[in-house]
Amino acid sequence: MFLASRTCLTMASNGHTATVTGVSELNVSHIQSTDDVYQVVERLESACRKNGTAELLKQIEDAMRVGSSALEILGAVRQTMIVNRSEVEQLLGPSGSKETDEVIAFVDKAFGR
Repeated sequence: MFLASRTCLTMASNGHTATVTGVSELNVSHIQSTDDVYQVVERLESACRKNGTAELLKQIEDAMRVGSSALEILGAVRQTMIVNRSEVEQLLGPSGSKETDEVIAFVDKAFGR
């Protein structure tokens, strides 16, 4: 979750200006591009190597080589994350659930879902 600052200038009746700053929450995804997805995948691969989860590592590596287009790769990454969701979330740490949701949502959007 990000916080966005909003500044408004208001003119008082005496001709002076006053600055009012408000803060509002924005639910902005960290996943904004394929590069962001690939960074999550790299972290996941590293966590798999560190924790000895060879089967998931193989599935991720296979997903990254599944086709010649980014859409094919993203689709395979999405499917791997869905099938192995609980393990993926655990390996990614405290932000695992949110990052998994964001990757899936990004790929869904890329496919027009």
